[in-house]
Amino acid sequence: MSALRLFGADAARALCAAGHPAERWLKTKAFDRKHDRYYVFEGQLYVRANEEGEGLVPSMEGGDLVLSRRVTTSPVDITIKATVSADCVACDPVVFEREGFFYESVAHTYVSCKWNLFFERGRLTRVEAVTLETRESLRRKMLGDAEGVLPDDGRIAKRHVQLLREGRRLYFW
Repeated sequence: MSALRLFGADAARALCAAGHPAERWLKTKAFDRKHDRYYVFEGQLYVRANEEGEGLVPSMEGGDLVLSRRVTTSPVDITIKATVSADCVACDPVVFEREGFFYESVAHTYVSCKWNLFFERGRLTRVEAVTLETRESLRRKMLGDAEGVLPDDGRIAKRHVQLLREGRRLYFW
């Protein structure tokens, strides 16, 4: 499985059902070189070159030391339809109860999206939505599968989503 990242206007071409751009890593099995990282920047497909020599690049910004990682990529000249998928973490997740062997906990799941990206000679020419799951359809599916979905307006679900938005780690409640 390879990973692909869309930047800027290219990310805005692949939207979830709620209209959020695909700005995170997308999964794909489309490329011959498995476990590589691919990037689309200004409509051009690139693949990460080998990692030798990639290291941290220090710089100062307003008294702060900023460590950046240098990644070298090469353009890819390929004509292919790449099916990519990702969860939309910009959408609020569906929160549910999870029963463990020794304890019960609260967990969450995000809506999933799938697109076809069409490349001609390495240029992104078209993006087609294949599956854009809505939060409501995910919730209905989970309720139909007898998952312990919590009400969105419930105290525990609200707190869980709040902690996610704050970027805090979630442990068992």
